[in-house]
Amino acid sequence: MFASIADSLRESAKKVVWSQWQAVGAMVASPRKARAIVDPEALVLLSLALRDYERRLWDILAWWGAEGSFVLSVQRVRNLAGNYPEPVQQRLSEFARLAFETGGDFRWKSLAGASQGPEARVENKRKTGPEVMEPSALILRLRLGLGVGIKADILSYLLGIGGAWASVKDISAAICYSNRAIRRAAEEMAAARLINSKAETPAEYHVFPKTWAQILETREAFPRWRFWHPAFAFVARCLQWIEEDILKEASYVTSSRARDLLELHRSAFTWNQIAVPDPGEHRGIDYLDAFNTAVMRLVGWFEESI
Repeated sequence: MFASIADSLRESAKKVVWSQWQAVGAMVASPRKARAIVDPEALVLLSLALRDYERRLWDILAWWGAEGSFVLSVQRVRNLAGNYPEPVQQRLSEFARLAFETGGDFRWKSLAGASQGPEARVENKRKTGPEVMEPSALILRLRLGLGVGIKADILSYLLGIGGAWASVKDISAAICYSNRAIRRAAEEMAAARLINSKAETPAEYHVFPKTWAQILETREAFPRWRFWHPAFAFVARCLQWIEEDILKEASYVTSSRARDLLELHRSAFTWNQIAVPDPGEHRGIDYLDAFNTAVMRLVGWFEESI
């Protein structure tokens, strides 16, 4: 049971990862084109989590550390990393060292560890920077033009929800900065007429996508926002958990840990509107079937959301 869950989750996550790396300019061939906005920090973290399963990912990460780290937010990757297992956080320090030493990006020095990680294969490296003109690379394009920071990410999120109104809490859940920082940045953007605000409590913000489409000279509709970061964190935790010895046999303890894992990462499902079985309707070892259902629904969501 657990091996099947792990295989399905891993393979679907790899499809998403490859489609997103292709969208930002990596030399990879993906049969699926990314349709949703790429979350670059979450992409790096999940790629680090999957490194042992897909050797080529480290080659891509080495290229990105040298050529693309400048469009990543060090603060945001710090904010996200705590949701991932310890091995991923260790590998992040290896990526940070690459970004610092080969990419010359001093912002990564504080995260850099002693090791650069495995040696990347030269034939898979690229000498050009990231691709920012693909629709799904919207965050990178706005960061390149407006600077790496909270304001570019706020604008990306508002464009990705198609002009809907969003509260500070909504934006915080999406881009993972504090409410205070988001409120201050959003108020400044509203004062500059870059976004629109409601003079109500709680404050809400939105944009007119058609206006921004003209500014950015795009004829395509902006890709949708997906909450990749909680979904990717769940994948990383789940795969690590399944590899532990305790999961070799179904038991009450296993069922309890499955319940705890899903509760810890419930945002991966609720924010992405993925229905999961009610834990209250499943007792003891029976919860493992409900857990399997939840994971397979996430797998289906990956397939639909690439």
